[in-house]
Amino acid sequence: NNNNNSNYYINPPFGSSTICLNLVGENNQQLIDCITLTRVAPPHYAEITSPSNNSNHIGNYLILEFEVSNSSNYYFTVDGNQSYYSQGNNNSNSSEYTMVIPFGEHIICLNSMDYANQSYSDCITVIMLDPNVDSDNDGLPDHSDQCPNTNQNTSIDVAGCAQHQLD
Repeated sequence: NNNNNSNYYINPPFGSSTICLNLVGENNQQLIDCITLTRVAPPHYAEITSPSNNSNHIGNYLILEFEVSNSSNYYFTVDGNQSYYSQGNNNSNSSEYTMVIPFGEHIICLNSMDYANQSYSDCITVIMLDPNVDSDNDGLPDHSDQCPNTNQNTSIDVAGCAQHQLD
């Protein structure tokens, strides 16, 4: 009695695969046995959780909070240009990333790929405000100015409003 037991382990990709066992007997007779299986990728998720879409931020630093689940890799883009990349097993992760972004309006995207090579993106628009801009030259920066059209050299209150704008 010749007992030749062998164990082989394989890790088929996600999707449909055909796996065949090719046996050769002592008299060189072959036996081929195949099975087809479908391996389903785990649910994939990628989301920017903060800041909210269409939000204003003073300065150049933006702290992004995000969640990714079952992602083989992910990266951020600013106006279509790649900014940050992470690769590796990411079963579930909630994280934070700080970006330096120029002043103005920008589209920030979190792009993620799952284990079956399906992509997913979540994008937000942010407006980065220059903390020193004073468009009406009233002495109060725009981000704090509640009356943005005050005449130059006019006395203003703490909200940036002249008396005639309050009446």
